[in-house]
Amino acid sequence: MNRHTTHLKLGLFMLLLITLTGCGVNSTMVYNVNSAQTVVELGENNFEIVDRVQGEAQDSYVLFFGGRKTQALNDAAMADLLSKAELSGSQALANVTTERYFENYIVYTVVKVIVSAHVVEFK
Repeated sequence: MNRHTTHLKLGLFMLLLITLTGCGVNSTMVYNVNSAQTVVELGENNFEIVDRVQGEAQDSYVLFFGGRKTQALNDAAMADLLSKAELSGSQALANVTTERYFENYIVYTVVKVIVSAHVVEFK
């Protein structure tokens, strides 16, 4: 084997090793994207926090292709939250928060959305 072939194989091996390792970049964004909320004045002692619920949705992208768009992913997480909340009668959601988690690998990205809220019940 000549020297050029050895360097080429070593270079390909290093490229493969870097590409397939489990390293990645993770980041999180927390914000409130729920602009269609009912405003309720909670100044009086006429309510009780009865539960805290959260809904999740996740998608994968290769080279930024695939998966759902941002709003569809948020809607799926909110639908999951509402199915878990099982609101009834005088119950409502309060303190709704959306968190987005990103796991970035060289050509592969995983986006996870978590929507959380408190369930309040009015007396």
